[in-house]
Order: sequence, then structure tokens, then C-alpha cells
Amino acid sequence: MKSDTTELENQMADAQFLADLAFLTDMTSHLNELNLKLQGKQQNIAKLFGHNSDDYCWMRKI
Repeated sequence: MKSDTTELENQMADAQFLADLAFLTDMTSHLNELNLKLQGKQQNIAKLFGHNSDDYCWMRKI
């Protein structure tokens, strides 16, 4: 049976895995910020994403 620690050590040495992990971490952070902004009263996507907003520009890059 293969040890989980060995597999984790191998993944931490893999550059592609680390790049994927960094990307997912970054995306999760941006989605968390969006979630928090949408929780305000009378908030919706149309109000949040005006054509001049930074959030709109960020979403267009994706």
C-alpha cells in the first residue's frame, strides 16, 4: 500500500501540480470576494458589474 505522505511529497515537487494549485487558490480567492460583494442588500450581478468596474474587467479576462 502506498503512503499518502509519499504521494503528497511527490506532488509538492511537481511544478505543474504547484502551478495548478496556485491557480485554484487564486480563483477561490476571487470567487470569495465576489460572494462577499453579492451578500449586501439589494445587490445583484447587474449592479455589481457595471461596464467600468474592476470586477467586470476581471471577469472578462477569464
